[in-house]
Amino acid sequence: MPGWSHLLIDWFSRHRRPMPWRETPSPYKVWISEIMLQQTQVATVIPYFERFLTRFPDVYTLAGAESQDVLKCWEGLGYYSRARHLQAAARQIVELGAFPSTAAAWKVLPGIGPYTAAAIASIAFGEPVPSIDGNVLRVYSRFRGIPDDLRRAPVRRAIYSELESALREVDPSTFNQAMMELGALVCRPKRPDCGECPLHTDCTARQQHLTDVIPFKPVKLAVPHHIEVAAIIIDAGQRVLVYRRPERGLLAGLWEFPCLRREHRELLRTVVQQGIGQKTGLDLTDIRPLGRVNHAFSHFTQTFHVLACRTTSLEGKAALPPDAQALRWCSRAEIEALPMSKVHRTIAGMLLDRCLENQRTQ
Repeated sequence: MPGWSHLLIDWFSRHRRPMPWRETPSPYKVWISEIMLQQTQVATVIPYFERFLTRFPDVYTLAGAESQDVLKCWEGLGYYSRARHLQAAARQIVELGAFPSTAAAWKVLPGIGPYTAAAIASIAFGEPVPSIDGNVLRVYSRFRGIPDDLRRAPVRRAIYSELESALREVDPSTFNQAMMELGALVCRPKRPDCGECPLHTDCTARQQHLTDVIPFKPVKLAVPHHIEVAAIIIDAGQRVLVYRRPERGLLAGLWEFPCLRREHRELLRTVVQQGIGQKTGLDLTDIRPLGRVNHAFSHFTQTFHVLACRTTSLEGKAALPPDAQALRWCSRAEIEALPMSKVHRTIAGMLLDRCLENQRTQ
């Protein structure tokens, strides 16, 4: 009777999904795909991966690119620190002269945690290290009937040790990919398809009817909600003011329309006229509401109230304060070329054209 790891690999050989990084694998492709797949589903990643590889076909091109070009190519994938860390790691790899071949060496690079390091090292180089993500934890905790909190270090160490033993019998690359694939396609968080699982005969959670309570589900904390006010500021030359975020922190280096958080239920026009006006150094007039856009991060949600306004001009272009290096007047086409977060790209797509058209007809 073949062991469970062999059953798993046999299932994977018949059910593995075609993915561009699997067809002609290389360390570069595996690395890029694993970074993109952090907190993002495969179907979403594939077109981004193909576009990214067309624009940056190797580590040297990525290392030498402008950071704004990398962010623009990443636009829409979210978690933009991944793109910044990716390029920083590319530059270190170029300095090293070769890709690291072990998980320990990968973990030294920016943006590489234990799971990603093990995934790259096992898939691209065959190192026998378990790559343990949420899918793998769910599959194995159900298979072995582990009711404990999987966030606890002793529990994770025990799972790692058992998976490390299983890896000695099979190809590490295939095993790790098969565990991830089983969690994604069959052993899903809700309504797992146990009848299609190659491990169902020996699965403890299935035998004991515990698939709805294993793995352990921690109590979710309330997610804070923030009210933001964004201003589409237009000068006499039909240019729009945009702002580049600092190089550190949330959404670092991305461009957006000037905005402020509404803290004390102030009037929206007051936030624009006083807060954003002070932030940009401009006198803002003809303030009108355009609409609202909702957005969710993993740890908070936002509602953006978007307002249009005009400003005084100097030779067709509004004067900016001398220290406003992060502010820029742009045409519609220039805004399209800038890297923006999803919510500000949504604002541009939904409301900017309407705003510019209204300005032309007045």
